[in-house]
Amino acid sequence: MIVENGSVTMDLDLNQLNGTGAMTRKLETVRFAVAAKSFFSILVFNDLLRGPEQGSMALIPQNSPTLSAALSASLNQLTVEKLPSTQQFDLAVRDAKTGFAFFNIRGHQYDYDANAQLLSLNGGRLVISREFANALGRPSEAGSEAGKISIGAAMQPIEITQLVDRAPISVVMPPLRSAAGAQAPAQAQGPTPLLGTSRAWNSSMLPLEPRSASQREQTLVTTATSQSIGLHCLIPITRSFRKSLSHERRRE
Repeated sequence: MIVENGSVTMDLDLNQLNGTGAMTRKLETVRFAVAAKSFFSILVFNDLLRGPEQGSMALIPQNSPTLSAALSASLNQLTVEKLPSTQQFDLAVRDAKTGFAFFNIRGHQYDYDANAQLLSLNGGRLVISREFANALGRPSEAGSEAGKISIGAAMQPIEITQLVDRAPISVVMPPLRSAAGAQAPAQAQGPTPLLGTSRAWNSSMLPLEPRSASQREQTLVTTATSQSIGLHCLIPITRSFRKSLSHERRRE
């Protein structure tokens, strides 16, 4: 599932960001809308959240807060990014154009409402990244808490896989709800259960066995196109099978 729309709220401690040394907090609330169809994806199994996948939400400011110069300059191009599992943190707030990390996010919890198809993130703490601390001229403040973040997002499915005895028997790829003139969802059944994932293709999935290698390659491409696989998927699929089929030709 990916984001259809949503909102993000950050409560930033200006005293912490500005290095005033004050013992009290001066909070500034920054509100964002999540850009439609941001490719921040999650996995849901039997209506239970399995977790987010690597991706990002583009943020659109909804108010005009008073922030530090560096943060203000990037306000219109911030993203919340899901980091690889090898990283220390799960999420980060970055400048989408430069990749500069302002904050890392920790302490948050995900919640998913299957009936409403709503994803929420609560209890997130914004900690100053090493990059941002250096840019502020206060490298010792890397890792210091500078505020909180919460996220609410309406999700929509982009691929629905039906499993029987742990084996996929069909995949439906629904059109995006906001897409104009959307057609009926593409569906794969029988010997091609994992359509849409290039790594799932192999020659045993073809419904018929053509007599020559060139016929097999043509059948693969035709099948892929008829099942509404995008061009970005068709190219690597074709290349992969041209390579494997070339080995078969040498053996024939």
